[in-house]
Order: sequence, then structure tokens, then C-alpha cells
Amino acid sequence: MEWIKKIAPIVGCVIGLVLVAIGAVMTLQSGMKLAFAEPAPYYGYDTSCEDQDRFKFSPEGEEVIKMTPEEKEECESDQKEREERQFKNRHVQDLINGLSLLIVGGIFWGVFREKKRK
Repeated sequence: MEWIKKIAPIVGCVIGLVLVAIGAVMTLQSGMKLAFAEPAPYYGYDTSCEDQDRFKFSPEGEEVIKMTPEEKEECESDQKEREERQFKNRHVQDLINGLSLLIVGGIFWGVFREKKRK
């Protein structure tokens, strides 16, 4: 049973170091993407702003309404803003996850390193 007391701090130290390494990579990657990368569409090609028929229902019947150029331009600008917001939010979330791993891994590593010394 004495070997478990010797192995546990070493395993804890290694796990802490792995968590710190992964957290550092995630934080660096997300930070660099936020600083240098251009927002790109995340969900692929969005066709919501193309000329689509909209229907207006009335007692007389259906009426097809085409999107005006102004509505289409407004729709495209809204879509671009939405994509940029999603890009930023996604990478801020990744940055938070990376920092969390750094903190938890650092604490884990520090605690087991102290136990290893004793």
C-alpha cells in the first residue's frame, strides 16, 4: 500500500500539468483568433436574405410579396452582424474554458506537487 502513496502525487502532478498545457493552448488559440481572425460564417451559406416569396393572407386570397432591394440589404447587414456576434461569443466562450483549465490545472498541479515533496 505504500506504493499508492508514492504514485498518487505523481499522477496528480501529471494530470495538473496536462490540464495547464491544454488550457494554455486553448487560451492562446482563442485569444489569437479574437485578435487576428476575420469572422467567417459558422453555419455555412445562409439563404435567408435571398429573394424569397412571402405570402400575405387576406380574405380575398394569397398575395405574393417580393423582398425589396432595401429589405434585402438590411437583411444582409443584420445577418453579417449576427455572424460577427456569434464568432466573438464562440471564441470568448473558448477563452473562458481555456482560462478555467489553466486555473484548475494550476491548482491541481500545485496541491499534488506539495504532497509529492512531503
